[in-house]
Amino acid sequence: MGNNKDGDHQRRNLIRGLQFGLIGFALGVPITLASESVMRHMNLVLAFAVLLLIVLLNIGFDIIGIAVAVAKEKPFHALAAKRMPGAIQAIRLIRNAEKVVAFSNDVVGDISGTISGAAGAAILVRLAVIGPSLSETLISVAFLSLIAALIVGGKAAGKGVAIDDSFAITYAVGRFLYWLEERLGWAILAEPPRTRPAADRKNGRN
Repeated sequence: MGNNKDGDHQRRNLIRGLQFGLIGFALGVPITLASESVMRHMNLVLAFAVLLLIVLLNIGFDIIGIAVAVAKEKPFHALAAKRMPGAIQAIRLIRNAEKVVAFSNDVVGDISGTISGAAGAAILVRLAVIGPSLSETLISVAFLSLIAALIVGGKAAGKGVAIDDSFAITYAVGRFLYWLEERLGWAILAEPPRTRPAADRKNGRN
């Protein structure tokens, strides 16, 4: 019995990995191509601002993934009993922590990392045009290393924030999901309605 459960769990993990891999590929290719094309024709100052925004997005979703993974479900039950907006959504996040981490840290993290590299390359092309006398190799190494340092350093600092403030971060995301449900009707991670067994329905059991 234990081996069957382990096998089923491994298969689910494999299927989930393939699903998120396909999602990452499907989103990554068009977004990367579009961002690189746009960055090549964008004002240099605005291009730097967009690149910084992408880096912050990468770090922000990493913080969300870690916070949801370590957050405890029990404190949100008291809020849900008081019908506080976002409490139910926060519980859903925690119960689907594996999916949240996979999406936030892997899908969004890897895509934004790829986009930041492509955006950085596009900015380097602009810099080479502006300052042709500068060493392209030196600029490339320094600039791309700076991007990597910002991402790695930001994630390292963000992990402590995510662990220390996991409740507040998870609740903030839960309130945002509540807003989406109320305004747009998007019930993300909502559990499907439970159906009674056929025998119970036939006998009129509650």
